[in-house]
Amino acid sequence: MHECRRTNVKPPGVCAATAEGCALCDIVPPAPWGEKSSLLLMPYDHDAEAVVENVLTAKLLSFTKHTSGSILVNASPEAVANALSNDLSEITQRSVGAAVINDEVTEKTLVRAAARCRPLSHFLERMKYEWVRPVLSNDQLFSMLHPIVSTKDGSVFAYEMLLRARKPGTDEVIGAWPIIEACEKLHLQHQLDQRARECAIRNAAPYRTTNQRFFINFLPNTIYDPEVCLRTTMRAASEYDVNLNSLVFEIVETERINDMAHLKLVLDYYRSRGVCTAVDDMGAGHTSIEYLRELHPDFVKIDRDIVVNAVHDEAVQAELHHVVKIAKDLGIQVIMEGLETPEQVRVCVDAGADYLQGFYFARPANPPQQVVNVQCLRPYYKAA
Repeated sequence: MHECRRTNVKPPGVCAATAEGCALCDIVPPAPWGEKSSLLLMPYDHDAEAVVENVLTAKLLSFTKHTSGSILVNASPEAVANALSNDLSEITQRSVGAAVINDEVTEKTLVRAAARCRPLSHFLERMKYEWVRPVLSNDQLFSMLHPIVSTKDGSVFAYEMLLRARKPGTDEVIGAWPIIEACEKLHLQHQLDQRARECAIRNAAPYRTTNQRFFINFLPNTIYDPEVCLRTTMRAASEYDVNLNSLVFEIVETERINDMAHLKLVLDYYRSRGVCTAVDDMGAGHTSIEYLRELHPDFVKIDRDIVVNAVHDEAVQAELHHVVKIAKDLGIQVIMEGLETPEQVRVCVDAGADYLQGFYFARPANPPQQVVNVQCLRPYYKAA
């Protein structure tokens, strides 16, 4: 069984594995409050009390004061957070306790809530990320496709499936890292992991007959029992008729790998099912090279900073050639990413890159953009 942060249904560390996947991680837990919840505020001094009362009054939020000095706000926690987050200084936010009351307000529930109070700043910080919960619950994730070009003939070898979301209420497009950060803050990483995989496969489906591969990112800290993890992926691939052989699971944030042995187990399991693997943002240091030797992925993506610096720095250029040689000796295909200029293309091809990715060829889009500037590769075709 894999670890799961949903500990309110089963004992900590135990998941509900089923024939389809994980019954707990399939479900996005609701917010720890509802429409009828109330927010109790406990100012720690008279100045903070006066400031909070003034802001609540100015925002037309009804509240009740109690003899203990506490303030019960007669509005939803979301409404209170919206009112207070921009009008209270950080000092005041830390000078006020806050606790949600989900039960009927009585003397007993007030006392219990007062005992559970944490700084209001913690509550407001959490509320900043609550937008991601309905995103996961209502399946508002989608993928942007970013082409990966072959240096052999300029053709599109693959698409990286870049995670995006539409923010509820505004339809603002949110990038991958804010989504990941919000899920980490709310302990929803496993739910995101499942939905992101399904989303990528669903968005890849219209292009499944093009013989291209689809790179799907995942974070090392969300991996778990590979048999349980892959059930959801296999079910989605079957549903959308996407061949598992066309998928490449791409590890990002390699610096956060804590359990190399377990990660190798996961990658080996994926390979046994015909799925390829890749490592993203690979640097030129000793640790990065050891990752290549330990993980032995099918593909490696070289960190963009190395490519940029190699254009003007011969020492970095030598390091780039060194990393590429080691990768090739291990039978690993090399992808250079983040390319924006013809000079960067030249450096990458000279170093022996198999594939290139970057705004120079196309920007992420759905449907994918037509690649441009591939004619700059023609002088290298024979060499490749």
